[in-house]
Amino acid sequence: MSLKNNYITYQGYECLSACLVNYLRFMNYRISGSDIFFIGSGSGFIFKKNEEENRRIVATRQYEANYDFCRKIGIDYSVKSMKGESATVILEAMTEKKMCVTIQASTLFLTYNPIFLKGEGFHFINILHVDREGGRMYVSDGYIPTVRPCTYEGWISAADIIRGWERTDNLVFFINTMPIGELLETEINNVYSYMVNSVKSFIKGDGKNLPNNKRLCEYVGSILIGTDDQDLYRKEMSNLRFNFKANGFFAYKYHILDQMQRTQSELSREYEDMIKKWEAWFMNIMKLRDVYQTERNRRSYEKFMYLTEIEEKILCKLL
Repeated sequence: MSLKNNYITYQGYECLSACLVNYLRFMNYRISGSDIFFIGSGSGFIFKKNEEENRRIVATRQYEANYDFCRKIGIDYSVKSMKGESATVILEAMTEKKMCVTIQASTLFLTYNPIFLKGEGFHFINILHVDREGGRMYVSDGYIPTVRPCTYEGWISAADIIRGWERTDNLVFFINTMPIGELLETEINNVYSYMVNSVKSFIKGDGKNLPNNKRLCEYVGSILIGTDDQDLYRKEMSNLRFNFKANGFFAYKYHILDQMQRTQSELSREYEDMIKKWEAWFMNIMKLRDVYQTERNRRSYEKFMYLTEIEEKILCKLL
């Protein structure tokens, strides 16, 4: 029996986290992506330069938080390469045992959403069932990074999955043993305080660097109003899109909202409206990504600073 029966794909905001959440919920653990994010200390922003690719990286620790979460609550997991073995047979055997089979694959072969075909990246999905005779696999993807994130659950060509998987050396993440219930419950009871502490650190900074909001304003300003070199501008705008959608800028906000909605209903509605304003801003600047337009770019940057200021006032109500 595979996991396909009675499995539900819930919306997440980072691919590996979504895979974990959906499997844990299938196994009757009450958990959300924001629980994983804050228990795993995912909210620390990173600002650095990738010298090899000559691009700037602005990111949270949302990916690393998955592994910290597992270790903290007692999930025994393995991450290994299945390269050189019969991939389809292995996946079939694992899913028949109702194991959580999470693979990393090249997005160029994930044909169920056109967003993946715009350029190669690497993405985690859950394999729920293998139909060898039909040449297909049933997959669950809890985070498709469209402007408004969405999910996918359904069949996809086995050949596409294998080709995409091979480009990551057949990397697979799987759970060996499940967490201790009491330990998980204790950590989940602490998540709200973890979230509040992370917001405090985000706003005030760590005492060594500028607060994260000011660093984000500097980063966005250097792109929107800092250059009129069209080639450099297009490259930086492409990087900004990836940094904000894939690296946690929006995910952090969604995770805060999730925690607010459990205990702060009035404030959560205010913050949800704030997020909608951020989404509208992001959709607007994506229209500017190909051609630098001095006046429109200036207005977009001013809007970024304004939204940053308003959001900080809302978040300060948590402290």
